[in-house]
Amino acid sequence: MMIMCRDQPAKYPIYLPLIGISLSISALWRSYWSLSEAWMRGDPEARRLAAKVHTATAIVVALGIFALDILSPLQGAVAVLYTTVILIAARGHAGKPVYASAAVCTFLAIVAYAISHGGEPIASPAMRLGVSLVAISITTALMVRQISTAAAHERASERYRMIFNAAGFP
Repeated sequence: MMIMCRDQPAKYPIYLPLIGISLSISALWRSYWSLSEAWMRGDPEARRLAAKVHTATAIVVALGIFALDILSPLQGAVAVLYTTVILIAARGHAGKPVYASAAVCTFLAIVAYAISHGGEPIASPAMRLGVSLVAISITTALMVRQISTAAAHERASERYRMIFNAAGFP
């Protein structure tokens, strides 16, 4: 099966033998940009599709970080990487997914700590968990603030657009 966009031949076909699909990088790139353009125009179907893509991406990244946190012998605050999940969730410009992703990431960080360091006395790993939880909290607060600021800016722009249209300015 070949996935292509707008009946154009694949410039860089890739075959994925595990799932039996051949893709075109150029077709995927064009599909991504057409989705972005439709989303920016305010197309509700594109917004729903973009929300699903962001949700799926956030889930995959969160599970990857969870696996890395459990299986990695690194002595660093790997759970800080969960902030990328919150940033991905914030792409949808809604507060609820950001709060939900923060709660899930906090839960995954605590579970990974319990699995990896549950029987050990409280020491350096607990401090790294604390740093990670603070980073997740700060990222969540900043993203919610950015979303509310962007919404206020959009309302102001719409109000000014309505005033200028009513006044007859081009």
